[in-house]
Amino acid sequence: MKKWLYVVSAFILGVFVATSIDSVYAQVKSLVGQKVTGEYTVIINGQKLEDKGAVISGRTSAPVRALSESLGADLKVDNSKKVIEITTENITDEVDNTSAEKEKLLQQKTKLEHGLSILIKDRDETQAKYDQLSIIPKTGEKEGGAVLMQAINAYNKSIEEKQNELAQVNEALKAFE
Repeated sequence: MKKWLYVVSAFILGVFVATSIDSVYAQVKSLVGQKVTGEYTVIINGQKLEDKGAVISGRTSAPVRALSESLGADLKVDNSKKVIEITTENITDEVDNTSAEKEKLLQQKTKLEHGLSILIKDRDETQAKYDQLSIIPKTGEKEGGAVLMQAINAYNKSIEEKQNELAQVNEALKAFE
């Protein structure tokens, strides 16, 4: 009777092991021994990598080390655990900060250009009013023109300041190109 118990137990254990191997194999598909069916050129930010990507079993694989290095990511390979760890925290922070800074500069540029166009328009209108004033014969000055001339000079000073600010913003934006 004990023999039959051992035989049945061994049979059940064999069935269990045989069915679990298929499910484990499905979860841990390995690319080892698989056939490469195609190659791709890998380009990152316009730079062509020397290493190529490969199509294996219908999935495209890319060269991890070359990708990491080109993106400035930190790559750690643990051969004993068969783990590749890539850290991009600093990169994404830099990209986010850079994008935010560029957006801020673009907004500042738009505001400066708008403000500059208003200043120029107002100055030109004031200049037109000044030009229409009549000249006082004895002094050669324009009647009431002193106030308008002060306003024109103030407009010119503000326009020059805004143009300098705009030049600085444009220079800063060139760094992003």
